[in-house]
Amino acid sequence: MPSTQPVPETGSKAPEQPGYPKHYPRYTTASNSYAHEVESFLEDADTYDVGQKRWSIPGTLTKRETLVDTLYSILLLVVQQFVKPNKPGVERHIFNIQGYLQCKQKDGNGHAICPVLTVPAMGPSFELPQALHSVPRSQLVVFSLVNTTTVSLAPYVSVSVSVFAPSSLPFPLLLSTQLAKINLGYSCMATYFTVKLESNTGSAEEQVDEMETYARFSVINPTISLFTRWCSESHAHVVHFDHAGAEITPPFDIHWHPATLVRLVAGLCSADERILGFDKSIQWTMVYHKKAKGTVTTTGPNGDLKTYPILKQIRTPWNNIQGHATTCWLAHHPDTLKDLVIKDVWHLENLRGEYELLELVKDTPGETKDFSSCNQDRIAQWLEHPPGVGKVLGSNPGLVISFCHLYSTHFTSVVQLLSALRDAIADSADQTDAFQVTKGLLLMISGYSTGVYQPITCFLERTTHQKGLPILQSVSVLSTVFERLQDTPYDYLDDLQLFFYLLVYIMLLFKPDGSCVPGTEEGPSIIISWDERNPRCAFTNKEGLTGGNPLKYCIGGLIRASWGRICKGLFMKFCAWTLSRRGDKERLLFQKKGAKNLLPKREEHYSAVLEIFDEAIQAVLRPR
Repeated sequence: MPSTQPVPETGSKAPEQPGYPKHYPRYTTASNSYAHEVESFLEDADTYDVGQKRWSIPGTLTKRETLVDTLYSILLLVVQQFVKPNKPGVERHIFNIQGYLQCKQKDGNGHAICPVLTVPAMGPSFELPQALHSVPRSQLVVFSLVNTTTVSLAPYVSVSVSVFAPSSLPFPLLLSTQLAKINLGYSCMATYFTVKLESNTGSAEEQVDEMETYARFSVINPTISLFTRWCSESHAHVVHFDHAGAEITPPFDIHWHPATLVRLVAGLCSADERILGFDKSIQWTMVYHKKAKGTVTTTGPNGDLKTYPILKQIRTPWNNIQGHATTCWLAHHPDTLKDLVIKDVWHLENLRGEYELLELVKDTPGETKDFSSCNQDRIAQWLEHPPGVGKVLGSNPGLVISFCHLYSTHFTSVVQLLSALRDAIADSADQTDAFQVTKGLLLMISGYSTGVYQPITCFLERTTHQKGLPILQSVSVLSTVFERLQDTPYDYLDDLQLFFYLLVYIMLLFKPDGSCVPGTEEGPSIIISWDERNPRCAFTNKEGLTGGNPLKYCIGGLIRASWGRICKGLFMKFCAWTLSRRGDKERLLFQKKGAKNLLPKREEHYSAVLEIFDEAIQAVLRPR
């Protein structure tokens, strides 16, 4: 039964006595949950001394491994006591995986490639990692744990063998246990805990940066708003990630506030997906731990609810957590029988919403005209707005867009793709400098009627140096970011270079019939090298393409082998033109004249690029 005793707000002062913490953590729901049970748990637990107000964590620690093991024992008891799923198919576990070989590896930023304490989950919104579905058991690579074949993880579960499944994401593991097979992976992880010694914790920004490494993969799951925990031997933070950004609470003393620690662990590992922060408007039917079908419910302007069957999720290319609208569903209208795109619109609070931008350009040829706005309930309510670093809360109303088109990456012929890109470039030429947009890969093409595939753009966003995919950004934009050249404006040449990289992206990742190139081939590996979070690295990997080095000829050969001679010619001409314009822009900047001196040639430049595409399209259509 919830306690009715008031809990001081975060930041309120405690009684003035030596060593007493200055802040009380405050959580709207977790503060009053399991009140009497928590008191009894703390009194009975061997891991907490009520008189000394201290968990059984050694006062002086020099090894992180010891701290991880100790905290794991505490968290395991909490999960066993308070997380008790009561629905079929719902499970929660907690694992200490610091002994796994792959967890000892580091990423490019020096962080471990996977979190050390993880909470694997089974339930309506959790899927097995894709690799565990598709990779035959005979192809899985077996690793031993700390040079043993069986490792006891307390009485909760015992691991008898572990395997690592190859995947595009790190950290899919399959644990065969005495109770059941437990799967670890970002697609079936409720939360995770990061553990460090107090002396090595770093700043709040550094803590968020490390935890964001793992959250990036978890938030790819479009229904989740992820809460995680960072912990030392004395303090803990709660960190919240979603597509609006990240928040971190002030640290609280886990010894003086043991009940808060218990409630937070219980909440973070909860069997109720709404408490975890999942989008309750999206519901799934699971078959063999894989999503078989789902529905999405929207709230219209008048408060009316409408439920649509989900046909599929539309994958978008954004991989950064913050700032972009990244969740799209292809759904079916039960009344009109038309297909729709239902999209969550995440944006920073100081930027205009996408619905407003679409209203501004709805009369422009090539922009979607059939759309409506609806409000969605997305954020979990058990965390009460903690003041944090980099606080970037944004609004996220839903956007419903009428959709009867195909994506450019769903083309079935060369002429479909080239015509869609050609018309998208022409559409870009009609945009004014005051309203430049990044279309990325989100080009829609309608049916073939007059001989040209008309692209329909329904994803609009103001373009800045700080926003956009490194894969598609021009080298000028990338260099501006890492060299801090704030006086270098974004201009139409950056848009045209974006289309050049978009062309290369599609032709290296897809075949002319729209099917995907295997990820192990050379083309996808080149694209992956451009998707660097570090702008300097992305610049270095991309610069060679427009700089005339062998990379250009390598890509040309790959395009010819897959797409044919005409497409290779298109690529080489577009590349040469892009290199020439890059030189023009650099000369102007060196002369301190600014890129605005290029504006008189804007129409000429767009015409030149369109002519390159027109020639290629006519060559493809010409009878042979």
